[in-house]
Amino acid sequence: MTAPGPEERLLLACARGEPVRWPLHDGLRRDRLLRLASAHRAAAMLYDRLGAVDGVPADLLAALRAQAVAGAVRGMRLTGELVRLLEAFRNRGIQALPFKGPLLAAQLYGDRALREFSDLDILVRTAVRERAIAFPSNRAILSTLRRMLRSSCVT
Repeated sequence: MTAPGPEERLLLACARGEPVRWPLHDGLRRDRLLRLASAHRAAAMLYDRLGAVDGVPADLLAALRAQAVAGAVRGMRLTGELVRLLEAFRNRGIQALPFKGPLLAAQLYGDRALREFSDLDILVRTAVRERAIAFPSNRAILSTLRRMLRSSCVT
């Protein structure tokens, strides 16, 4: 296993809430940092942390901000769909428990926008699983989610 590069070290330090000074390392590659932030869905967190650090290049912050805004928009859309889906379940007497996604983001960071997510995870009892999926409005919501997820993969 290779040692983490400056990009991984910066990402980890920010995720851990450790103090960061710029420049972190002369060998830091911005393109690699942006790819890692995107791959780990950490652009918003990184933008938030680095925005408070003196000397971070404006073009790097702008690129992170663009990724963060795109992730926040996707997250808001997904959160809205989650609310609609949970309401549809409740109206039909189906107990459902969301986890991860927006709930985890709010718990970890106190702000859903700082933790990107691209899907929704909902637990339902095995006995009502087919009933939960079978409702026309739920199928429409699930179809909308699939379209959203396909389009978010392209952006």
